[in-house]
Amino acid sequence: MVPDTEATAASVCGGILLAKNTSRVTAYGSIDELNSALGLVRSHNKAIWLEQILERLQQDLFIAGADLATPFTAKAVHTTTTRIQAKQVAYLEEQ
Repeated sequence: MVPDTEATAASVCGGILLAKNTSRVTAYGSIDELNSALGLVRSHNKAIWLEQILERLQQDLFIAGADLATPFTAKAVHTTTTRIQAKQVAYLEEQ
């Protein structure tokens, strides 16, 4: 019988399989959940000033999640992947 890798492993960019309980997979899963929650907030928000903040947060979180899902060893996507910048991390921490 072949083990069910979908239950225990997550595929990241470049086709690399990581255990679902690794900090990398947990982190980008959490970022994805937060981004989803922010999308729900945005769908009910009517304040323009808040919309601008939420949009920026979602954009930066999307980049952070993609960065985490793309190991530096993923050759095919390494050169085209946008990596999260220190100023974006600082903005996320401030908010």
